[in-house]
Amino acid sequence: MPKFPIQDTLNLGLAHHQAGRLAEAEACYRQILQAEPNHADAWHLLGLIAHQSGRFDLALESIERALQFSNNAAVYLNNFGITLMALNRPREAETAYRAALAQEPGRVDWLQHLAKALHSQGKLDEMLACYQAVLALQPNDAQVYNNIGVVRQEQGALDEAAANFKRALELAPGFAEAYNNLGYLYGLRGDRQAAIVCYHTSLAINPQDFVTLNNLGILLNELGQFSEAETCFRAALAIRPDFVEAHNNLGMPLRETARHAEAISSFRTALALNPRHQTAYRNLLSTLLYQSGVSQASLYSEHRQFEAVMAAPLYAQQQALAVDFNPDKRLRVAWLSSDFHHHPIARNIGPLLKNHSAAQFEYVLYADVAVLDETSLALKQSADAWHSIYGLTDPQVAAQMRADKIDILICLAGHFDRNRPLVCALKPAPLQVSFHDIATSGMTAVDYLISDIVMTPRHGAEQFTERVVRLPVFYIHAPLSTAPAVSSLPASRKGYVTFGNFGNPAKLNTAVIALWARVLSALPDSRLALKYKQVYADAKVRAHFETQFAQHGVDGARIVWHGASLEARDHLAFYHDVDITLDSFPFNGSTTTFESLWMGVPVLTLAGENMVGRWGMSMLRAVRLSEWAARSEAEFVEKAAGFAADTPALADLRAGLRARVAASPLCDERARARQFECLLRALWRRKCAE
Repeated sequence: MPKFPIQDTLNLGLAHHQAGRLAEAEACYRQILQAEPNHADAWHLLGLIAHQSGRFDLALESIERALQFSNNAAVYLNNFGITLMALNRPREAETAYRAALAQEPGRVDWLQHLAKALHSQGKLDEMLACYQAVLALQPNDAQVYNNIGVVRQEQGALDEAAANFKRALELAPGFAEAYNNLGYLYGLRGDRQAAIVCYHTSLAINPQDFVTLNNLGILLNELGQFSEAETCFRAALAIRPDFVEAHNNLGMPLRETARHAEAISSFRTALALNPRHQTAYRNLLSTLLYQSGVSQASLYSEHRQFEAVMAAPLYAQQQALAVDFNPDKRLRVAWLSSDFHHHPIARNIGPLLKNHSAAQFEYVLYADVAVLDETSLALKQSADAWHSIYGLTDPQVAAQMRADKIDILICLAGHFDRNRPLVCALKPAPLQVSFHDIATSGMTAVDYLISDIVMTPRHGAEQFTERVVRLPVFYIHAPLSTAPAVSSLPASRKGYVTFGNFGNPAKLNTAVIALWARVLSALPDSRLALKYKQVYADAKVRAHFETQFAQHGVDGARIVWHGASLEARDHLAFYHDVDITLDSFPFNGSTTTFESLWMGVPVLTLAGENMVGRWGMSMLRAVRLSEWAARSEAEFVEKAAGFAADTPALADLRAGLRARVAASPLCDERARARQFECLLRALWRRKCAE
């Protein structure tokens, strides 16, 4: 009986395989294994077919069999690593790649595979070493210089990252990806115009580059050019409909122009594609708080679901802590944030840091900030220690905190920006506190949420997983020393009242516009001034809001649009033409409320059920203006008309309001720092007593 033609069958299988006829190739390889069950190449090739077909478990099993009978172990090990990466097992993939390279150390492609496995584990230094090894073999490889730039950027070495991207472009002037990466880096450094030039250059080379379109959209959104940003994200999705990042990012300009239902749909689409996309989940939760009519039960349920999906899987990774539970010791307090720069959060915590008792508290800032500005440097100087966590994973941040023996972790504004609430899920400190967030974290791992008695009254409707603790007054802001002087009452000069709002248009939901329209209708000669950075310079944004006001009978000519983006002093000067600020709801203003009060312009707020809907009332109470908080929409309209009608009283209030604010608890930095420290000490003693 003739011997089975193994080599001929293998050659035929390879021909089928290379031609893409996978079923025929698989049949050939299986025939070989029937004749010779220990044929390593056949097992290996079956594994490759399984991998190509998306059957990664079967691929892993087949290549593992090949390794048992191997005479070509290095190649098999490399492909074993590739399959492990497809199964999201980077640590095991790293082991396989290193074993392959031990046998054939000069394989550039294998070094690059190893680099990807290291990247997935956050091992950036080792990843960099891989790329440098590649450069030793291929010194003019533009792709490798580009990859090194990406690593150095993630490590926060932005100058070195830029140099590598530029070297890549010297070697390959038409390298669109390097232009995109250089643009992203310029954006991180705040050089937005240079970033835009890079993105447009990249797109001129490759108009179908959905990643660059997405990055350009992010930058335009940051600049307040929401229509152009939306166009970029939609163009990216037209090219790649399953691009998760673009679905998430599309939600941002939609939210910023108060198109909340569309924004929520975008975030939910992103989550349908990737249920563990943390940013999309946090964006969804925060957007629900901008929208009117969402029930407390629904909000709480959504936040609890965030814990179930995002945080609960991390609870098992919590590690035991070596803690000295001495109630009177100097406490090491971690402040965790991406907002340690020119940002409202930084302005609010700055006085607490500057005035803290270094003898009693060691304040350690964990900053997810790529480039430090003047505010960053001031915070760094006020703190006892500063750790840059830019580029670090949540587990790495938690490990750093455990090594630093943190007693209390304060997570700032976890719902927003690039903040890190899931570090709390890893429980790197025995006591964890949420501060300056807009709702519950939803996580049982967070022990306390700091508020005040007005923002979260006892037995209120809002629900929290944390235990709520209350300061005498929540909000704090340093005096605006560069602000222009308070002007005379504009109504006295113009003969009519001008209402205003200089807050984020994301807060101008349909209910807000309907109520403000009622106010304008009650005072037919009045005007409404709207300003937020340069957003209202966009004709599409203006048209969107004008249409909504028109539906309630308000002529667009009565709306005064301010579209210029100005320095702080010039921005504040616009309050010279505003008599009364109308607050938004259910998401109140905060920074803009303080600015308005400082400029002598009282704020009329509608108190809501949520913490975010009671900031205005809390601040007004602190400056003894509780009568400017309405409890119903009807009362809001009544108060607006009543206050507007009494121009002498408005003028008197305006003239003395700045002095009243300066003398109020809002600006009493030292007293507020002491109150905050007393609260932290009380929480620590309670923990020790447990």
